[in-house]
Order: sequence, then structure tokens, then C-alpha cells
Amino acid sequence: MASAFGQALAAVALSKILTVQKQPERFWLLGLIGAILRDADILTCAFEIAYEHVLRHRGITHFILFAVVLAS
Repeated sequence: MASAFGQALAAVALSKILTVQKQPERFWLLGLIGAILRDADILTCAFEIAYEHVLRHRGITHFILFAVVLAS
């Protein structure tokens, strides 16, 4: 099972491989936040939200549409 920090590390590694230009700090910060934000929905477990609810872990933040909206 991947952790949010492992996903952030993978994002940094891929960015280093796929780009030859030096990127600004904002690029790295947004990349790390984007990788971690995907699993921020694990915090909803503390609020006793039903497992089937869209806000629960592996809910809305794991949809492609969420990534597209976040990226725009």
C-alpha cells in the first residue's frame, strides 16, 4: 500500500526524469501537495462517515475528474 509520502516522492522522481529545465519552487510545492492531497480523504475516517459515502477514503479524491478540476 502506497503512502501519501511515497506518492510525493514518486512525483518528484518522475519530474526530475521528465524535465531537463530547472523548475521553480512553486512547481515542486504544487507537485507535492497534489500527490498528498489525493489521500487527504483518509481524515474522514475520524468523523464516522459511512464507508460507501463519496467523501470517504477512496471516494471523490480518487476520481480522474477530481484531478482535472484540481489541475485547472
